[in-house]
Amino acid sequence: MEASKLHIQHVLLWEFRQDNSATTAMNKLCEIYGPGISVSQGQKWFQRFWSGNYSLEDEPRPGRLHVFDDDLLRTMVEQNPRITVEELAEQLNPYDGPSAFAKDR
Repeated sequence: MEASKLHIQHVLLWEFRQDNSATTAMNKLCEIYGPGISVSQGQKWFQRFWSGNYSLEDEPRPGRLHVFDDDLLRTMVEQNPRITVEELAEQLNPYDGPSAFAKDR
């Protein structure tokens, strides 16, 4: 039986509110859904609940997202179908600071 991530998180919150430990909750989940459930992830969720954060949404991850402008890339390739990936990278340089390739947020 496969459970969705959100379902597992709801069950963990319910177990937390029942004053069960993370280990007890994870043992129950693994008994029902199999060993594919990460015990360490369950413990992280319990730590989050203990801190007073009951939101089941994932927290934003650190680091800058790389969002590219597909239209700019498409235009460059249409203008020069023989352009190489290396040339595109050199001209657009998406990982070396802000560039014309990254969309404005």
